[in-house]
Amino acid sequence: LMSIREDLRELQDLFYERLVPLRGDTAPMIMRDLVDQGIYVKVMRFNPSKSRGDTLPADSIRWADAKEFSIRVGWILGREVRLPRSDEISQLTASSVMSEWLDAPETAPIAPAAQAGENQTLNATALDKKTQSAGLGFRVLVTFGCLQIRGSVT
Repeated sequence: LMSIREDLRELQDLFYERLVPLRGDTAPMIMRDLVDQGIYVKVMRFNPSKSRGDTLPADSIRWADAKEFSIRVGWILGREVRLPRSDEISQLTASSVMSEWLDAPETAPIAPAAQAGENQTLNATALDKKTQSAGLGFRVLVTFGCLQIRGSVT
C-alpha cells in the first residue's frame, strides 16, 4: 500500500465506479467488465499482457496473479475481494470474448475458467493454474458484509 499511497483514492474510485450488484442482492458486487491493463498495472506494477493498451483487458494472467490482485484490491478497499464463482459470473450479461479465471481452492492445481458461448450461455472449463494465454483475463467480486481483521469484526 505504501507504494501506491498517492494513488489510493483514485484506485478506490476506479473500483467503485466499475462495480455492479449481482441480481437481487445488494452485496456482493462484481466488476461489470474484465480488469483492464491500466488498473492492473497500478495495483501489480507489471503488465504480462500480450496485446498492450491501458483500456484493454489484462490478459495472459495466471490464476495466482489474479488471486494476488484480488488480495491487493482487498487492502485498497478494506473489503473482502475474490474471484467470482461460476454461479456469480453467470448473472452478468455474457459479452466477453475472453475466458476468465474463476474462484478455486488455493491448493487445487486447476481452476475453472468461463467464457461466453453461443446465445450468451456460459461455458466453463478447468485449466492448470499456471496457464497464461492471450485470451485469459479475470474480474473480481467485492463483499460488503462484515470484515474480520485479526479476530475482530469491523
